[in-house]
Amino acid sequence: EFLKSRIYAPLGMTDTSNREDAAKLQRMATVYRGSRGADGRITFKAEYTPGDPPDFPVVRASGGMISTALDYAKFLQMYLDGGHYGGARILSAESIKKATSLLVKQGQGPKSPWYGLGWAVAESGVYSHGGSDGTMAWVDPARDLLVLAFTQSPGGKNPSAQFLELVQAACLER
Repeated sequence: EFLKSRIYAPLGMTDTSNREDAAKLQRMATVYRGSRGADGRITFKAEYTPGDPPDFPVVRASGGMISTALDYAKFLQMYLDGGHYGGARILSAESIKKATSLLVKQGQGPKSPWYGLGWAVAESGVYSHGGSDGTMAWVDPARDLLVLAFTQSPGGKNPSAQFLELVQAACLER
């Protein structure tokens, strides 16, 4: 209820929750997993169909948000706008700054990821968050750009990194 009243409702995220809504199950995507057979062909099977018992029946600290691309874009736009959306203050500018700051480094080496509060953060200032079923969100404040990719492909080769490279290359061309 906290997320709904303090974040989702003020942003107009009417198709977002942390639990499945029985009335909206027909609008949810089925999650597929691919596997390569002995003949080398890849086949896909439904891994999770809307209405199946949830793997995680509680709200997860990592997110667990069920949303649409449009609703999620509103959330990201609020981050780009320093916590404002539609004339309303949703989060403080300080909260946005802390969440997207380089706080914890994982691993060694120049390409090791940094983490903020809920975000993977690059030294360039770009921050991102990936979902368990192949969703990815990127925010590039320097370019006033947000990017969403919803692939519904857990555990497989997710093309989100290549997609982001294409988006960045297109931005550099302009």
